[in-house]
Amino acid sequence: MKTNVLSAFALCMLLSVSAYAQTNTTAADREAGRQVREQKIERSKGELKEMGQDVKKEAKVVGKAVSTEAKKVGRAVDTKVQERKARRAAKRDSL
Repeated sequence: MKTNVLSAFALCMLLSVSAYAQTNTTAADREAGRQVREQKIERSKGELKEMGQDVKKEAKVVGKAVSTEAKKVGRAVDTKVQERKARRAAKRDSL
C-alpha cells in the first residue's frame, strides 16, 4: 500500500513538474511570438509610411500635369469663345 501511494505521489509530482516546465516554455514562446509580431507591425508601418510618401510625390506630379492640361483646355475654350464673338460681331457689322 505504501509503495502504491508513494509511486502515485511521485507520478503526480513528475507530472506537475513537467506541466510547469511546459508552461514556462510556452510563456517564453508566447513572448517571442509577441516580439516577432511587434517587429512585423513596426516594419509594415515603416513600409506604409514610405509608400504614402511615394504616393504623395506621384500625386503632386499628376496634379501638376492635370493643372497644365486644364490651363491648356481653358485657353483653347477662351480662344474659341473669342473667335465666335468676333464672327458674330463681323456678321452684325456686315448687315
